[in-house]
Amino acid sequence: MLYKEFGHSLHSYRKAQSVLHSIFSYAMRQRWCEYNPAKAILRPPVIEQRIEILDIAQIQALVRCTRTIGVLQPMSAALRLMLWCGVRPTEVRRLHWGDIDKAEKVVYIEGMNSKTGGARAVPLRGGALSLLDEQYPDDALIAPKDWNRLWKRLRVSAGIVDWQNDALRHTFASMHLKRYHNLLLLQEEMGHRNSSLLQTRYLNLRHLRRSAAVRFFAADYWN
Repeated sequence: MLYKEFGHSLHSYRKAQSVLHSIFSYAMRQRWCEYNPAKAILRPPVIEQRIEILDIAQIQALVRCTRTIGVLQPMSAALRLMLWCGVRPTEVRRLHWGDIDKAEKVVYIEGMNSKTGGARAVPLRGGALSLLDEQYPDDALIAPKDWNRLWKRLRVSAGIVDWQNDALRHTFASMHLKRYHNLLLLQEEMGHRNSSLLQTRYLNLRHLRRSAAVRFFAADYWN
């Protein structure tokens, strides 16, 4: 059944197996069954993809497009939060301008807006510091409503053809670790429960120079 319904995707197959395992575990606790048949299902190994991050030139192109192309200007704030604060796309679309604390220079991601359900406060650094100068009502959404169309157009306008999922979070994580050398701090700011996922699926330090990471987090370079 698992192979028939979810065999088209290794990720979907593993996720479905986990859900089935949880269902039977609950059934055992309720004494509806005596064993968990999902335990006998072999989980195929995860083959991790090579993690790609954006270079300084690509980041410059994204920022430049939000400045020079009128229809893309509403994407500027969301782009900066994803790039310099590691905020997930699903999270940034739920944020309001009131979630940015200008006095503390942080953006708050409440539990209800977080993918993992945990609240966190992420410092504004680099290009995200320009958000302190913006004037919007606290209840106004940061991301534009026409998100999907504008986000696709932004990538195309910046000339970035190959785009890996979570490319901005990969970039933030790799630049952060290269610049600050603090895995626990990075884990906290990204909202991960442990660092193993960061190390296996988010970081790419190969060929990344510290000078690039320093430039990435330098506010004057982007404002």
